[in-house]
Amino acid sequence: MVNIYQRTKNMELSYIRTVVEKARELEKQGRSIVHLQIGEPDFTTPEPIIEAAVEALRSGQTHYGPDEGIEELRQLVAGQIKSRKGLNFDPLENIIITAGASEAVFDAIVGLSGPGQGVIILEPAFSNYYNCCLCAGSKPLYVPLALEDKCRPDFNSLGKIVNESPDKPAFLVLNNPHNPTGALFGPGAIKQLADFALQYDLVVIADEIYENIHYGDENPLSIASVPGMEERTVLVGGFSKTYAMTGWRLGYAAAPEPLYEPIQKIHQYAVTCAATFSQLGAAGGLQKSEEDVRRMVNELDRRRRYVMDRLDQIKGMTYIRPEGAFYFFINIAASGLDCMDFSRRLLEEQGVAVIPGSTFGPSGKGFIRVSYANSLAELEKGMDRLTAFWQNLC
Repeated sequence: MVNIYQRTKNMELSYIRTVVEKARELEKQGRSIVHLQIGEPDFTTPEPIIEAAVEALRSGQTHYGPDEGIEELRQLVAGQIKSRKGLNFDPLENIIITAGASEAVFDAIVGLSGPGQGVIILEPAFSNYYNCCLCAGSKPLYVPLALEDKCRPDFNSLGKIVNESPDKPAFLVLNNPHNPTGALFGPGAIKQLADFALQYDLVVIADEIYENIHYGDENPLSIASVPGMEERTVLVGGFSKTYAMTGWRLGYAAAPEPLYEPIQKIHQYAVTCAATFSQLGAAGGLQKSEEDVRRMVNELDRRRRYVMDRLDQIKGMTYIRPEGAFYFFINIAASGLDCMDFSRRLLEEQGVAVIPGSTFGPSGKGFIRVSYANSLAELEKGMDRLTAFWQNLC
């Protein structure tokens, strides 16, 4: 038989999904499991969105929609980008509605990059970025963040990778607020990254899926808003995290010409279009759900502060203080276990599911990621079990 699967032979299945399935299997066996592994808010989708989708279903909106998304939702996204970032994207020429932000990331990396090109990924990072590069045939270039310095970009390492890599860097993937650390890159860091992209003629794929989940008064600065960057930035966003719509599978890519068409082609051949009734639910209900969003973010902040208080009481355990998203990146090196063994034993012995940090890149070794998107009652149970596990080790 011919040699097959060449493009995917070095790709790995998501270890996050592996942990999810292992936790579910233990639950089927009757075990009590605290789910702190997955980035999924436990809130119910706001009622206006549900009602708009139900009405769409009842009125027969169950057929193909336009490949790039229904006009109402594309206009809404363009309006949000304008109001939040001050950028003018034509809803019908620059915006594609995708089956989740993950699809938008895939479309952008696979559609734009290719063999002989490097894609800079600030790590630790969501593993999809790395594997999408492998699928595209481009070269993922990991550059470690300065975890010990509030998770700041290391510009010395960035300059070195540009000047020394045999695969000429052409792209930079930027995730802000940041998964897995919960860090928020401030305006100074974003402007420095913009200067770096302009200096080295890089296209930026800006994953801003967590842009509305942050705990300060100032909104995160989008790199596309920095002068000179709008024409070289693909914005990736969505509704899963902000509106508790993970199962609706809706996201978007906003791209200037000539970056739009390559993304459009991958989208058309991969999924044709996002589900019509999901889009109509979002289009009809998002603007009526802003109070729900504020309530959810306030509750996430309450949970964040609770987990910080608990972690501060565990001797020898340190963490990066989260300012956005809903994750803690916790240093467990003092336990004497590597992060894979620590996570495995925590699940098997205490019934707490977390993600080993090495899943997110080399810098994640010695860390675990904990999601606080679960209820306060479950977080209390999880922190009790984590504390007991740690005390037994240390």
